[in-house]
Amino acid sequence: MKMKYIFITFTVLLGFFGIATGQEQLSHQERADKLFYEYQYANAIPIYLKLVNAKRPELVDLEHLAACYFKINDYKNAELWYAKVLEQPESAPENYLRYAEVLKANSNYTEAKQAFKTYGEKVGDTNSTLIDIAGCDSAMLWSKEP
Repeated sequence: MKMKYIFITFTVLLGFFGIATGQEQLSHQERADKLFYEYQYANAIPIYLKLVNAKRPELVDLEHLAACYFKINDYKNAELWYAKVLEQPESAPENYLRYAEVLKANSNYTEAKQAFKTYGEKVGDTNSTLIDIAGCDSAMLWSKEP
């Protein structure tokens, strides 16, 4: 009889622990990051949009949102969000390179050239961006004379 009570008590306690841990949900930040790192960019976008609509959005959330748009080839929105990323004073120089690539994809070659130059100046290697700048020059020439 005593063994029966111990078994019932043990089973009830295990049930409570299972219920308590089973109800834990991921935060918006954790869900968005999980989707981002699982390459589910389109699913991560709505969650990141909620996160960046705060008074002071986190830089990493802005970067991830811009990257999501870039990865799904929505270059118009990627351009918008990379511009907001660059407004942040602690933005990394690599964001200028990504912004330049998006501008180039959107046929904004003059602005893309400037972003490539800024990236080169910030990293201290202007030679690395000369090919990209030349690509913008060629694209402008070809678009005028197809």
